[in-house]
Amino acid sequence: MPAAQMKILRLLVQGLPNQVIADQVGVSITTVGRHANAIRDALGVQNSFAIGATAVHQGLVD
Repeated sequence: MPAAQMKILRLLVQGLPNQVIADQVGVSITTVGRHANAIRDALGVQNSFAIGATAVHQGLVD
């Protein structure tokens, strides 16, 4: 997973809203959404909750 997506992933796992993530990373909310979609596809999950659970289970984040 590219570094930009990993940064977004770590923030998603913290439960932050997309707008807050966009502000922290310095990108648009649309970019955050695109990264979130790519992360969901990469992890094979269908929603944001599953992103967090799967990422933790796979050891991608603490």
